[in-house]
Amino acid sequence: MADPCFPRLPRSWKGRYPFRLGTTSFIYPADYVPNVLRLGPYLDEIELLMFASGPGDLPSRALIRELAGLGSDLAIAYNVHLPTDICLGAADGRARGNAVDTLRRFLERVAPLAATVHVLHLELGGHAPESDGSAPAAWLERTAVSLQELLAGGRQGAGLAVEVLDYPFAWVEPLVQRFGLGVCVDVGHLVLAGRGIREVVERHRDHLPILHLHGAADGRDHLALGALPPAAAAEVAGLLADFRGTVSLEVFDFPSLLDSLACLEALVPPGAGGDP
Repeated sequence: MADPCFPRLPRSWKGRYPFRLGTTSFIYPADYVPNVLRLGPYLDEIELLMFASGPGDLPSRALIRELAGLGSDLAIAYNVHLPTDICLGAADGRARGNAVDTLRRFLERVAPLAATVHVLHLELGGHAPESDGSAPAAWLERTAVSLQELLAGGRQGAGLAVEVLDYPFAWVEPLVQRFGLGVCVDVGHLVLAGRGIREVVERHRDHLPILHLHGAADGRDHLALGALPPAAAAEVAGLLADFRGTVSLEVFDFPSLLDSLACLEALVPPGAGGDP
């Protein structure tokens, strides 16, 4: 059971928007199940954070069965954030092979959850851009080979969404197109990098299953949504008006979630089901 000392959200946001509204599995200082139990009655989807790939980080089959049961009982969907401590474009062949094997293990383990999407980082792993500012050519080539290996055996690229990180997303757009991958637009990352949100969204709207939404200011992101600069907030409001995927409020504590829910209602008044 969830810890009874954990605060509850004041009301439900289920079905209140044309998009699915969710947040992360680390809102409360507890494991996945207590977070899902506390958040599931109030939101449409939970972002299961699986950032680490070390020994013991692969979720057990029993945990996955329990989460699947809770998904059914609480009428919630899941999306999965895959490990970020690996690099598909690593120069070292063993590290590259480990990255592919790690992602396969996680994807196979979470398969019973029927996640809406699996978010993938294409980490640079310390590689620097070319002298003309373009993508590191060797890294890009190695990443392509790793993605081909990952998708071998009939796995569909559309089930993976490449997240917008701090390098220009144009660097990996050829990979997205080649392998039929989805895109995860992280608003905070774009704000910190000084790049336009609308441009990236419009370029990939047809294969954009998820948005990561959070505040960003003074070199920090994953802040409450109220920290989003006004110009960026206005962009977000316009984009969400006709978005039909998942909006994950990617914050990591309860006060930030409360603030973000209130800010979202100010930006995009709920328009689909439920009472205010």
